[in-house]
Parts: sequence; structure tokens; C-alpha cells
Amino acid sequence: MDQVFSFREVAIDDNPVPEFRTVIDYWTAQARGKFAPSWLDIDMLRLPAPLLPLCIVVDLAPDGGPISYRYFGSGVADLHGFELTRRTTDAIEPPELRNHIVSQYRIVERERRPVFFATEISVKDGHRLRHLMLRLPLSDDGDRVTGIMTFEDYASNREELRAYYTEITKDSDGYLSQSFD
Repeated sequence: MDQVFSFREVAIDDNPVPEFRTVIDYWTAQARGKFAPSWLDIDMLRLPAPLLPLCIVVDLAPDGGPISYRYFGSGVADLHGFELTRRTTDAIEPPELRNHIVSQYRIVERERRPVFFATEISVKDGHRLRHLMLRLPLSDDGDRVTGIMTFEDYASNREELRAYYTEITKDSDGYLSQSFD
């Protein structure tokens, strides 16, 4: 089976996941008018509990080096078959998956704003997984993106998300596409 690692940015306003709206509202309040809150501004216990196993928090190196995982939710680890807490993106295999993930982090870093992605990837059992990802920048120095907080929702798990995913890919061959530059 061919491996698939693709994504498409989707407008934040088109978000079909109610819990993501709650996260965005909390993130915005914690930013207090800055482009992003710091990691210290975030209280994970104030976030929707069902999303915590599907949350990832990373730290970005100031020199563009490997991205470090501060928190890697248990639901994400179970799905992918690996745990990355206290590891870096260099540990992700295959390289195509690593490039897929790092390119999304770099988009958030460059854009300095929350970004909503629809993605499709091959997972540990060889199946293709469609999921929605909300990636939000964090800034510990108020100047650059020093971290990113991610929340995932799996389109294959809810009928309304399957319909949404089908709608956003109807103009293509059913797959998403984005280069990994």
C-alpha cells in the first residue's frame, strides 16, 4: 500500500469541531492582545478534557533545529504507535511523515497565527487516517514563535467530520496536497 502524507490549510472560520472553537477562544484570551500567549499562560486543565489525549506541545529551537516534544498526548501515541515526549522530530519515521509534520510547524512559525489543517496520513497499521489539526503558536519572548500547541480530531471517527472532509476534497482526486518546502 502506498504511503500518503498530505495536508491542506483550511480557513479557521470553517472549523467544524466545537472543541476547537473553545480552544481558540481560550488561546485568544490568554494572548491578551499579543500575537500568541506564552506556554506559562496556558493551563491545560482549562482546555476541553476530551482533547487532552489528542494534544501535542512542541518547543521550537531558535536556530531552526529539530523540534522538541514537550507533551505528546496518549491518544496520539496510541494511534501512531510511538511516543515522542522529550524527543525531537528527528525520531519520526518514515522521513516523509517527519517532513509532513515539520512543514506544518514551520507554516505556523512563519505565519505567527493559528492554522487549521485537514490532513491525510498512512498510520502504523497501513490504513489512511483523515484528521483535522488545529496548531496554535506560543511565544515565550513575545517576539518569535517558541512553541506550538496542537489539537487533533479524527475525521474517520465522526459522521459530521467525514462529511466535512469529503466536502473540502471534492475538487481534487480525494486526496489533499501540499508541498513540503
